Amino acid sequence: MRSFQILRDQFQKYIGKNAIDSLSNEILKNKEKAMPMVLISGNQFTGKSTMAKNLSSYYQGGGFYSVGQMFRELAQTLGISVGEQSRLLRIIQEGKLHEQSDALKKLQGKRVDIELDYRTCQLISGHNWIPEQKYIVIEGRQPAIMGTFVEGLGKKDLYRIYLKCSAKEQALRFIQREIGESEFKIAQEHLSKLKNVNTIDGNSNEEENIGSFLNEISKLPLENINDIVSKFIENQNRDQDDRKRYNDLYHLDYEDMSYYDLIIDTSSDSSTNKSASLI
Repeated sequence: MRSFQILRDQFQKYIGKNAIDSLSNEILKNKEKAMPMVLISGNQFTGKSTMAKNLSSYYQGGGFYSVGQMFRELAQTLGISVGEQSRLLRIIQEGKLHEQSDALKKLQGKRVDIELDYRTCQLISGHNWIPEQKYIVIEGRQPAIMGTFVEGLGKKDLYRIYLKCSAKEQALRFIQREIGESEFKIAQEHLSKLKNVNTIDGNSNEEENIGSFLNEISKLPLENINDIVSKFIENQNRDQDDRKRYNDLYHLDYEDMSYYDLIIDTSSDSSTNKSASLI
């Protein structure tokens, strides 16, 4: 049986001593509505947002929420990148006292990660549900963990999905989204020459590190390749920072597959097609 005691303690410390009771009351208040929820988790560029949007719009009355978007909006208000925000939060979590003060100053003294996790739990519990909505789809790093916690407080009708894809596909999606379509086509042509669609060495591995492709990306015939590599490294580090931070913060790992009802590999197919087959 999983222990969420540390999660409880963090919520009560940073949100308030009645934080857990408030979630339980929301669940009880909305018990009759019994809002079904799909919670989609995974690392960057695995297709979470695309699948969540597709599922939320397939039936009438669907609602879409992105934890990642909330995280990005917070970073924007603080005037820093999302990768920098993740790095600063990890510094605070690791207790590097000589760096903590500056990190907290840049984050305006906020533990935005804990606040977002609690906000996610509130949403799952029923806080501020829109009456017209009949079901909700939430995507992000940790919705499945937060959903499992809230399920223990009495919430029902939760379905948890984990998306994964190959390092090569993540690299291509990064270039397409963050750099541009023309650069993506060049990268696609270059990386397609690798002898395996999933890995450089031909060995398929679910836990492969997206950093394996740094060497290949650095060879791309693009004028701004150094900038692309730098941005890619920041995004790679964000995945690592976020996972370590959640492990350190709650002793919970969102890459523990036992949290999920369904695991989908989006490497060889688009999230749009995967969404259609899932429905």
